This record gives sequence, structure tokens and C-alpha cells, in this order.
Amino acid sequence: MKNKPTIVFFGTPDFSTPVLETLKKADFTPKLIIETKDEIPLERIKALKPDLLVIASFGKILKKELLALPKYGTLNVHPSLLPKYRGPSPIQAAILNGDKETGVTIILTDEKMDHGPILAQRELEIRSTKSEIRNTTYKELEKKLAELGGEFLVKTVSDWINGKIKPKEQDHSKATYTKKITKENGLINWSEPAEIIERKLRAFNPWPGAYSFWQKNNQKQRLIFFKAKIIKHRVFDNLKIGQVFKIDWDFAIQTGKDALKIEVLKPEGKKEMPSGAFLKGNSEILGQVLG
Repeated sequence: MKNKPTIVFFGTPDFSTPVLETLKKADFTPKLIIETKDEIPLERIKALKPDLLVIASFGKILKKELLALPKYGTLNVHPSLLPKYRGPSPIQAAILNGDKETGVTIILTDEKMDHGPILAQRELEIRSTKSEIRNTTYKELEKKLAELGGEFLVKTVSDWINGKIKPKEQDHSKATYTKKITKENGLINWSEPAEIIERKLRAFNPWPGAYSFWQKNNQKQRLIFFKAKIIKHRVFDNLKIGQVFKIDWDFAIQTGKDALKIEVLKPEGKKEMPSGAFLKGNSEILGQVLG
């Protein structure tokens, strides 16, 4: 492309950073970058006479007056296969629901959340290795989707401006919506199956963390669990739901179905550590019922 478009970029780390860096490498460096905490300088944007606005995890819906400014509209890089998982937490939702694939969709933004017509879409398998899907955490998947989104955006910008793309309306009847993740979402309900809880460990890593409470010196303390292995097809008839028991050099917790062998956790006020290291100094957790 001989004449590079004038771009204004709206985004929030960490998802937007790789997208922005890829734009810069392709010589599509934005004239103005606006983060979620910034005030939107409407008059300054007007003065730039932008060809294109680009959104990557901005967290706000842009007003009609702003959307009307760019010559080629506003492109939104969204980390899901729209219309599935509109809203603020599409990456977490894909992990929580046990999806085997997700992807990136670039839409032409309108006044509704993740509602506009699709310009391009690309799938991505949710896995960190070819043999294991379960190891993919939120941060790992976010990084993969951001890198894919950046590469995909560069090609889409060129094709869109050169008239090579015809927008495709979303099937709004198939739209699903995600909610904003809160700290309370991380509290573990041990009556749920181990498979569901293990997904929460990955979806809420690093924030808010999937957590529970135990008694240390007659005080209630938080434990955040970051990595665990599902123990299937074993029966522990004498255990209560949420009860801690020793297994090998580590410890596990009984759930509503199967159990979770804890591999990495973070005690309140301390750093992350292996389960075995924690158990050496906190053996009184064995037999306790977490809540």
C-alpha cells in the first residue's frame, strides 16, 4: 500500500500490545494511541482526519459521533469467533466452557457491543501442545490470540481499504454474551466436578485466581490454586466434598465428581509454590474441608 492510512488506535494491555506492535512493524503506526483510562480527545481525533479507527480490547463502546469520523470505519479485533462470546470475557469463557477452539474476528464496529458485520475471521485451537488441551491458561491463550489478531489485522486493513472485502452480517440469533469477571467468580465450589473446577484454575490465572479457604492457627486463610491434575475413576468413599487428602508427595481435594491433585498454589501473603513444598510446612491441612 503506497499511501499508509491515518490510524487512531484504542486498546488496553495486555491483549492490545501485541496487536499494536504488529501494526507498527507493518508500517501502520497509529497517529494516536488511546488507552481505556484515557479521556477520548474528540477534537484532536477530528483534526487528524483519520482514515481508520482500530479497537483491540478497549472495554468501552465508542459513541456515534466518533464512529462517524474515519473514512473507512472502525475495525474491532475481537478474541472469539463472533457471534459467539460477545462482551468483556470471551477468552475466559472459551476455557470455562471447555471449547477445543476459539479464534479472532475482525468486525466493522457499530454502536452495539461486538455487533457489527464481519470482515474476517480465523480459528485457533485451544492447546499448548499437540497432545494436551488442559494446560492452556488465560494468559497463554490471550497471548496467542493477540499475536494472531495482529497478523490478521494487517492483512485485513490492506484488503478492506483496497475494496477486497465484503462485510458479512453476523447471525445475531446465535449470539452469546459474557460477563465481566469479578474477584467473587474465583471462589471454588468443591461440589462441582473436578473437570469444571480445573477449567476455572486456568481461566482465572492470574486474576482473580481460583481460590478457597482453610484454617491455619485457627485463622481463615486464602489459598489460590493455579495448576491441578484431574484424578479420574477413583473412589474415596470416606471423604467429604472439599476434603484434603495426601497423594504421593502432594495433596488432592475431593470434588463433586473425581478429585483434583494440586500441583501449584499460592498461600495468602506468599509466593507461588509446588503442592509438595506447601505440604511440608502445612501438614495440618490434611483432612480439612475447604470452603
